[in-house]
Amino acid sequence: MEIKLADLEDRSRRNNIVVHGLCERRENFNALQYTTAQLPLWFPALKDAPPEIMRAHRIGAPRSKATTPRVMIFMCLRYTDRARILKAARDSPLVMEGQQVRFTADYSVATRARRKSCYPVMEKARQAGYEAFLLYPATIKVSKGHEHEVFQDPVRLEKFLESQEDEESFGNTTRAQAALIDDENSVT
Repeated sequence: MEIKLADLEDRSRRNNIVVHGLCERRENFNALQYTTAQLPLWFPALKDAPPEIMRAHRIGAPRSKATTPRVMIFMCLRYTDRARILKAARDSPLVMEGQQVRFTADYSVATRARRKSCYPVMEKARQAGYEAFLLYPATIKVSKGHEHEVFQDPVRLEKFLESQEDEESFGNTTRAQAALIDDENSVT
């Protein structure tokens, strides 16, 4: 039931984008107008067909300048506009006043918790030489060369990585033993 409820909430948020790190009071109490005007300036790839934004607002009460700025959420009219904005943000990250402004998809609390549990294991996979991707809702795809594996659970990916390490260490030991045998044969 919880998974169905999270899926319903995610569907209702599917056109939303969350903006982290955008300085406070830039929008002068009109976040919609500010966002609509700034997106083509921030991302030149969007100039030809500017995305249509239905609404935009900050979350929470205003904060002092010493703390991190509140997040801004805006809703695109079309899902394709949302995808174009997120792609443009990935391709050319936005930096304002020395701080990176991040654009992310808006997910429910349950989905964010599931995705957050995947990040440490994905980092281990990257350190092991794999390319790791996070698919919706919390499916991890790892690839190395032409091999692709998909994991629904971070624990299974961790076990997979451990088994790969064991195979590599076993292969290295066998090669080292073979090298010692070759060395002994060449000496005698």
